[in-house]
Amino acid sequence: MNLNVLKCYKLIFNLESFKHNYSNMIMIIIIIIFIFSFFFFYCKDYFNLKKILNIIVYFQLNPNLVKIFLNQKKRENKTHLKKIKNIAVVNNHKIKNKSKIIIFNRVKKANLKSLNKKISNVKLKNKDIFGESYNKFANPNKKKKKIGKIINNIMNFNNIVSSKEAIFNKKNFSNKLKNKIIKKLIYPYNMKENQMCEIFFKVNANSDSELNELDYNSSVKTDKRTYFQYYLSLLRTKHLLIFSFWPSFDYNSQIIKIFLFFFEFALSFIVNALFFNDDTMHKIYEDKGSFDFIYNIPQILFSSLISGFTDSLIKELALTDSNLISLKQKTENNNINIKKKKILKVIKIKIALFFIITLLLLIAFWFYLACFCAVYINTQMPLINDTLISFCTSMITPFLIYILPGIFRLCALKAKKKDKKFLFKFSKILQWF
Repeated sequence: MNLNVLKCYKLIFNLESFKHNYSNMIMIIIIIIFIFSFFFFYCKDYFNLKKILNIIVYFQLNPNLVKIFLNQKKRENKTHLKKIKNIAVVNNHKIKNKSKIIIFNRVKKANLKSLNKKISNVKLKNKDIFGESYNKFANPNKKKKKIGKIINNIMNFNNIVSSKEAIFNKKNFSNKLKNKIIKKLIYPYNMKENQMCEIFFKVNANSDSELNELDYNSSVKTDKRTYFQYYLSLLRTKHLLIFSFWPSFDYNSQIIKIFLFFFEFALSFIVNALFFNDDTMHKIYEDKGSFDFIYNIPQILFSSLISGFTDSLIKELALTDSNLISLKQKTENNNINIKKKKILKVIKIKIALFFIITLLLLIAFWFYLACFCAVYINTQMPLINDTLISFCTSMITPFLIYILPGIFRLCALKAKKKDKKFLFKFSKILQWF
């Protein structure tokens, strides 16, 4: 560390050096994001976390409501399958009816043509020299009656088809009404029944972190994911960019997740700056300011490892999913409210420590980087290049690292004798990295 640069703090407030101090501007933007995320969390996200906490307790205190929602879901699935089957039946019925009508129309046209020919032949035979008909046996009224019967048959056939379709629509309408009839209850936060049902299925479903943290025996029973699904779950929970900006119901504050992305960039920035000593600056002078990637590889790797380790410690304070998931475990009704109060206290303490520690760290980062870049103006661009490369490597490496855990995990879960606990534990160790 070049602690001597801290003596030159007056350069930070000089307008001329401020214009060319890029790290100063970057850190001020990150501090503004921190202030915005702090107020947004305490105005909105904290209330949402508290709301989810109370809803989890509400469902545990009302097991009958859970049964109602589960039965409703089963009915909806059954009706959905019935609709698909009925639509297929109706389409087949319509196709058959259309083919029958087409055949019937063809027969009718053929009969009409044959009748017209016969009538014309009869007229020609029964005409004399003067144009008067004298055949007593030619009776066109009989032919007209036959045509009238054919038309009546067609009309009756169309009426039968339309009546069947009307009966089918009435049955579907009655089924819809039956499915909508559910006991009306007063829900918390003045929520509607549809909203409560949606939250129930979100809470009732296992999140990615829950499935990934299961033990071997429970994973064999419940975890039926494919390799690709497990790989995506690791990216959603571990990859910083996806974890921060991919909206998901994971019992964490979305604004804190977004802020963690910018905090890790600031952490990578300061770690790279701490590695800039006299040797590295002399190397920059020899290279005339050009960036030597091979020379900076050890610095990039060490800075990415140190920033990643520090960021994982900060995440322990920032994330609340483990606390809320622990409340989902079945407990007695008398103890659940006590457990809820304890978890709420823990969340308050964790979040308060997170904001205090990150604020102090950001101020320290800003002060050191601003002083360093004010003194060493020409080293700013190499420092920014090192920071961007190390930060980008930390974004790319998870795509490769998380290929391995799924291989060992699936081999352990798909074993016939179910005796591959060692492989499963090894996959969880790789998963942690």
